[in-house]
Amino acid sequence: MTDPTDGSGPDGPVPPIARWHADLQKRKGDRAALRRAQTIDEVYVVPSFHTLLRRLGWTLSSRTPGDDEIARLAMVLADVEHDTGQPSPRWGDALGRAFGTPRKDVPKAHVSHARFRQLAATDDLDEFVRLLRGALHLIKHEAPLLDLAEVVRAWHHPARRQQVRRTLFLAYFETAPETETTDA
Repeated sequence: MTDPTDGSGPDGPVPPIARWHADLQKRKGDRAALRRAQTIDEVYVVPSFHTLLRRLGWTLSSRTPGDDEIARLAMVLADVEHDTGQPSPRWGDALGRAFGTPRKDVPKAHVSHARFRQLAATDDLDEFVRLLRGALHLIKHEAPLLDLAEVVRAWHHPARRQQVRRTLFLAYFETAPETETTDA
């Protein structure tokens, strides 16, 4: 078994976000602080957030990628307990499928159509993070980590957001039970 914190995996190098997430699972206090955080200001005081910034190549002089973007990313990724690792041909595909996957007990999607539509429709970044964290709870905190990360990052850029939004909808409706897609 490979250790994602050492930078290597069975298929080669492990992406920095996956390494950071694996390390965060060991830092229970930081993970709890990020999960409790309601604002990005609350994220800035958590040491693991600064580790993520460094791993993504952020510097004070470049401020690229955006530090607020990475703060929101840390808030969301802290809510993921298990990376499903599902490969995704397009960003948003695996996440949309996870939300639309039928529940075992009833023929309904894990995330209802109404809730999914509200999540995908928002352009407000903080509202998006709040709704996304709620949706992660509904899928039992199991999500495709890298796909989720790219969705969060894309939401900060209007052109990318629109493209990812469409992919999310296509994947959700392809996976959701027909009862879910006809009730709205």
